[in-house]
Amino acid sequence: MTYQQAGRIAVLKRILGWVIFIPALISTLISLLKFMNTRQENQEGINAVMLDFTHVMIDMMQANTPFLNLFWYNSPTPNFNGGVNVMFWVIFILIFVGLALQDSGARMSRQARFLR
Repeated sequence: MTYQQAGRIAVLKRILGWVIFIPALISTLISLLKFMNTRQENQEGINAVMLDFTHVMIDMMQANTPFLNLFWYNSPTPNFNGGVNVMFWVIFILIFVGLALQDSGARMSRQARFLR
């Protein structure tokens, strides 16, 4: 592998890392917000007020981010009490895969720059 090829692969890894990381992070955050929004427990006192406040805030976020509708409608809602959460965990793991790719590309870029 030449230095030029190493530099190109490093840039490709960094870009691919960010392309994987950003949607996975957005999807995971929206999944957790959807999970918080689906919990319908009858609470009393300050707990009820805080629960209503979170529902209102999540509804406002959803209404004011129409460009994220792809994520709002398709992100898996986790069920931590049971059930299958495979897609949620796969998307969660993609956060770390994207960060690892970006870091690998950054390290490769530094090494290629040092060798020149």
